Amino acid sequence: RRVLFRSNLILTKDANSSQLLQWDMAVMFARSYVLQLSDNVKRSIEQKLKRGEWIAPAPIGYLNVKDDNGKSTVIVDLERGYLVTKVFELYATGNYSMKTVAQMVKDLGLMARSGKALSTSQIEQILTDPFYYGIMEVKGQHYPHYYERLISIELFRKCQQVRESWNKKRSEEHTSELQSRSA
Repeated sequence: RRVLFRSNLILTKDANSSQLLQWDMAVMFARSYVLQLSDNVKRSIEQKLKRGEWIAPAPIGYLNVKDDNGKSTVIVDLERGYLVTKVFELYATGNYSMKTVAQMVKDLGLMARSGKALSTSQIEQILTDPFYYGIMEVKGQHYPHYYERLISIELFRKCQQVRESWNKKRSEEHTSELQSRSA
């Protein structure tokens, strides 16, 4: 037994074709309504991104807050923002691995939202997130944002070069190790 309250329709196993058609049409209109809502949400998100507005929890070093008008915005976390900048600066020297940087910022007090120390993968996530120099990445698309930047694009690029060189070093070390084993 199925009940459709809006039109006082009750379907039973003995429902006639007219009642079944009425049910099918009500389901079709409900589905159309849900799909329209989905389209509206997608359009709204796209418009926010085009205006440079962030649509998710703020990255480490930033905070989601409401402005004076009650509108959601993102601001620099005064307690942790400078530590995120420090992550980039330390790593850009090429003298420290991500693991070492994680330990160094733990000693300085940079923690994840959970209150735990940042893991190496979280450090990597910070170092590869273009948000810190002014670009939001959402589903592979890039949008400039208007929030305060913690680093320059030059510092970001330097960190990417260091990351690539670390990967290259590890690859070369692995190849050397394999060659020495086979000899």
